[in-house]
Amino acid sequence: MSIQEHSGPKAQMFVKDRDAPYWFSSVHDMFAFTMISASRLAIRAIYVNDMGKARNWGHPEPGSWIEARSAVFVIGSDRRSGMNENEAIPFGAETAARRFVAEHGGRMVRFDAMPAAYVLPGEAPDNSESRSARHD
Repeated sequence: MSIQEHSGPKAQMFVKDRDAPYWFSSVHDMFAFTMISASRLAIRAIYVNDMGKARNWGHPEPGSWIEARSAVFVIGSDRRSGMNENEAIPFGAETAARRFVAEHGGRMVRFDAMPAAYVLPGEAPDNSESRSARHD
């Protein structure tokens, strides 16, 4: 399956010494990859779809990309990823995230405060409560 065959927000990650980005069919998967691989990667940038600007949940528009480290994420909502898994839904504005939480439940977290237990249940590296990645 291609990334576009999965509904919901996507992510792309640029790392040192690699021209092409890593693509993720869900933002949740990007966080998992980052948590598992952070010590080996020099991350340059991570982009996610701003779902507050996206007009189509199934296929967010190309113009909706924002830098992930500046986003607010909603976790624990009733919206699922394209693979029917938990999703970390990104928003560029807290007001949009709050409206989403009011309608779909969940709670808001920032990039560096993403709970490892939400992304990697039972597998949290170093027993950490949140994720951290090396950014060069």
